[in-house]
Amino acid sequence: VVLSALLGWLFGTNIVKPLAHLGRHAKDVGESNDLSTRIPGPYGPREVEALASEFNQMLFRLEASADATDQALSSSRAFTSNVAHELRTPLTSIRTNLDLLRMHSDMDRDQRAIILSSLIEDHGRLVNTIDSLRLLARGDLKEVDVFEEIDFADLMKRLTNDQEKLSPDTVFNVAMPARPPLLFAWREGIILLLRNVIENARIHSRPPKRDHVTIDILVTVDGEELQVIIDDNGVGIPELERDHVTERFVRGSSAHGSG
Repeated sequence: VVLSALLGWLFGTNIVKPLAHLGRHAKDVGESNDLSTRIPGPYGPREVEALASEFNQMLFRLEASADATDQALSSSRAFTSNVAHELRTPLTSIRTNLDLLRMHSDMDRDQRAIILSSLIEDHGRLVNTIDSLRLLARGDLKEVDVFEEIDFADLMKRLTNDQEKLSPDTVFNVAMPARPPLLFAWREGIILLLRNVIENARIHSRPPKRDHVTIDILVTVDGEELQVIIDDNGVGIPELERDHVTERFVRGSSAHGSG
């Protein structure tokens, strides 16, 4: 009986020892909260090796899920930070147009129609921005039905026409490929991106000793890659400031106007 107990203890220790070793590594991972950590081997028995492999696979899936969550949160924070900035322009325009209608009750029909049309456009812009925030909050941007086929030439034409209404003295030169590209994309996001760049070029590029701003937009297609170059005849961005130009709410020393 004593010999059997001794042999059982020896065999049991050899079997349990790898499990205890695995348990210590699992505890270390749990305490560190570092999902990139993997449990090293080998552990000896095939069953324990399989258990360690499954544990590492679980850590891999948890790490991927956590990274995806962090990216989603980062996108949400960035978008939310920009919402107030993006809503300010149409709200200011709506207030200005309403003030014009209130102060000039005797305005002729054509001018009144132009102001009302501008109000409707600004209202649509507000609705699109709010819808974009709603989609992002619900996580629907990952769903295929949010994206649609977009005629890029028509999109650019609409964007430049809107900017020409705001600044009639701005000259837009748009160069498209012989076959206008079609995009499968999120319409509101593409509009928001391009409108901000074009609007900034129009507002901040007032060239010195010149009467108007000229904005050249060159669109090229290389395979499945679309490139859009937006250039203007303004004073440009000083070289030392170019690394920071894409940071949120950064204004260059050569910027003019508000926005």
